[in-house]
Parts: sequence; C-alpha cells; structure tokens
Amino acid sequence: MRWPIAWTIYRKELTETLRDWRTLGMMVGLPVVLYPILILGLGQVQQSTARAIGARTSTIGVWGELPADLQARLQAAPGVTPAEWKGAPEELRRRLAAGEVEPPTAPAPGPGPDGSAGRPGSPGRAGADDHPVIAAARRAIAAREVDGVLVAGPGFAASVETGGLGRIALLYDWVRPESKQAFERVRAELEAWRAEVVRRRLAERGLTGEWAQAVDLVARDIAPAEKVSGHILGTAVSFLLIMMSLLGGLYPSIDLTAGEKERGTMETLLCVPLRSTEIIVGKFLTVWTISLVTGLANLGSIAATFTRAVHGPGLENLHLTPAAFVMIFL
Repeated sequence: MRWPIAWTIYRKELTETLRDWRTLGMMVGLPVVLYPILILGLGQVQQSTARAIGARTSTIGVWGELPADLQARLQAAPGVTPAEWKGAPEELRRRLAAGEVEPPTAPAPGPGPDGSAGRPGSPGRAGADDHPVIAAARRAIAAREVDGVLVAGPGFAASVETGGLGRIALLYDWVRPESKQAFERVRAELEAWRAEVVRRRLAERGLTGEWAQAVDLVARDIAPAEKVSGHILGTAVSFLLIMMSLLGGLYPSIDLTAGEKERGTMETLLCVPLRSTEIIVGKFLTVWTISLVTGLANLGSIAATFTRAVHGPGLENLHLTPAAFVMIFL
C-alpha cells in the first residue's frame, strides 16, 4: 500500500466532508447546544417546578378521629391544610366511623419506589387495589380534591392516649409531585408527633431517651470527593461520549460510501489506478478524524457545562479537574 496516496485520499475526503454543513452541525453544533440544554435548561425547569410545588399548600383529607395534639400540629404545620373527611364518600365515611372497614395500616406487600420495604412510616406501595379506602383515596387524589389522605380507624386516639400502639395510614400518589410533596410534609409532622409521644411516655415512667434508643449508629461516607466525582463522570460521561462519537461519525461514514455511489463519483474513483486498500484506509482515517473531533467537541461542551453547573443544587460535591476530563478522553 502506498501511504502518500492514502494520505491524499484522506485529505480530499476530509476537505469535502468539512464543506458539508450537516456534518459540521453533527460534529460541533449539536454538542454545543445539546449539553447546556440537557444539564442547565432541564435543571432550571426542575428547580422552577420544585419551587412552584413547594409554594403550593397541600390539602390533606383526614378520614377519622385524631388526637387533639396531632390535630393542632397539622393545623399549624406550614404548607399543610387538613380537611376532615374531604374526598371520602358518605358510605365509606359511615363504615369507617362504625368500624366496619379497617384502615389499610398493614405493611405494604412490596418495596416502594425508593426501594424501602413496606413498613409503618415508610413510603411503600399501597397494597391491594380492592381495599375500599385505597380505592376511594385514589379517586380523591386523581380528582384533585386532596393531595393525600390520612386515615385513622376508631379507637386510634384512645389507643395512643392509653399507651398502646396506634395505627394510622398515610395514602398518597408517588407519581404526582403534589401528592409526593404532601406526603413528605405530613410524614415529617407525624414523625415529630410520634417522637413527642414517646418522650412523654418515657418521662411519665422516669426513663430517658437513651433507654429507648439503646444504640446510636453513625454511618459516614469516607470516599474522597475526587473519587466520587471520578465515579460519576467515568460511568456516565464516558458512555455518553462513546455514543455521541459514534453518532458524529455515522453520517460521514454513510456519505463516504453509499453517498458517493449515489452522487455517481464512486465509479470515477474506482477507475483511477488506486488500490482498494488505499481507498479504504483514506476513507477510514477520515471517519476516524471526524469521530475524534466529535468526541473532543462533546467533551469540551460537557466540561464547560459541568463547570457552569457545578455550583448548582445536587452538584455541590463534584470536584472537577482538567486531569479528570483528560482521563475520560483517553
């Protein structure tokens, strides 16, 4: 194979390819526009959506009788508006008050969206769909009458006041952001109220909080920030660079083969006294160069975007250095 001829073919193909605005758009234009939109633009949209949801008052349907101190806590809670029996059908209200229907307070059968098991106080799945309380709560949330439902059966307040175990159900729709926000708010108030009840019971019996806690477990992540950043960048960014480099070289590779045949220039090239290996090497080097430039453009755009977004929420622990991007490129 004659390398000067392959080099000539490479320069000729690269010059013609760079004259195509579609190839330049895939190489440089798409990376420059894509990552700021994905990382900065979508991040801003998520933040604005979160702010709008956070400013919204959560309406909680209270189905059942709650202790007086819990009612006062919910009424005074910021961003929470309790509404007695709102969204509950009359027949279900009568059956709950009469004790004919038990609230769905049993542990959920499967893990919740965050992987937590179905246990009291954890955001597990709602359980069987044929439960009348769950079905009624789902309809009320879907109709936007309430954002969540707090269900307490008969005797809940008396059980808590006499030192027993009170069971209460907090029903919400994890898919709806407003309902998930309501769940987080009400669960925080319930946890605080439960801690207060436990402290009151311990004080009545002359016991301290350490007696009930027994063990204080401290878990601490000791991985350096640079290692965490390298793990995040090495797994996600490297895969993204490979896919974008393939995408950037896809169009030129098609244009240098099938496109040349469609333009009627392949026959002319084959009539020139060139070896097939020289043509293949020249075209391969062209596609390789374009893919390399595409990878560099993507990496540069990612580096600039991450540097701009590193001070945003959720990215405070990322420590980016030029050496990290060099290793990703290699």
